[in-house]
Amino acid sequence: MRVAVGYSTYPMALSSVVSQIFDFEVDTTGLMETQAKRFRLDVIVGKVRGLTRASYYPDAKPITVKVILERESKRIIGGQIVAGEKVT
Repeated sequence: MRVAVGYSTYPMALSSVVSQIFDFEVDTTGLMETQAKRFRLDVIVGKVRGLTRASYYPDAKPITVKVILERESKRIIGGQIVAGEKVT
């Protein structure tokens, strides 16, 4: 794959899942925080909460995005999204 400053490969994706639970959509891909810790990976976890669209639009719903990075390499190794709509 050609990127802006060189070449990169992406060998695989791990455990991508999308589900609907009541009024929420849930998406996860890669390793979850508990799995990363089970593999003894030192991780950085970032989480942000917001809305699925600008607050002045009707029917904006809450969304939470969590990203898990390997501390040393700063590579994203997993993430989760929980929202009232459109997590895919």
